[in-house]
Amino acid sequence: MPVFTIAAPFVALTWSKQLSHTKNTIALLVILLVSGAPALYFNLSRPLVPLFNTPSYLSQQTPARLFANRRDALDAYLKATDILVRSRASQIGLVLEEDDWEYPIWSLLRDRKLDYPIRIEHVAVRNGVRSWPLGPFIPEVLVWTRPNAP
Repeated sequence: MPVFTIAAPFVALTWSKQLSHTKNTIALLVILLVSGAPALYFNLSRPLVPLFNTPSYLSQQTPARLFANRRDALDAYLKATDILVRSRASQIGLVLEEDDWEYPIWSLLRDRKLDYPIRIEHVAVRNGVRSWPLGPFIPEVLVWTRPNAP
């Protein structure tokens, strides 16, 4: 798929109009279509065609789509989001590991259509930065995934 993606603009820019209706052009288009189709339709983590007892990516709910490659983390993020909504906290601090995701928290909270503004900032950052672009920040609630934060 990366080769297909990289080659597509080059082919589009260099292919002349005279060659656009030849048998070679049709053959090239068929080859490109056939070579790109498996990655598009049979991707095991986000399949468009439901195979191997997995639903189509297009029929999945937003949380399942967000965690297509890390299904084990979905329940923890859903529970954390429920706690954040019940607390009605507007200042949310994040203490995350390097591989933990911030975006699902934003997305899951946005989908709840909260009636109050929220601000989410990273706290206990390892490089020691203690300033935020929007000014001082005092979290009301922490989302903590790091086992040993400083």
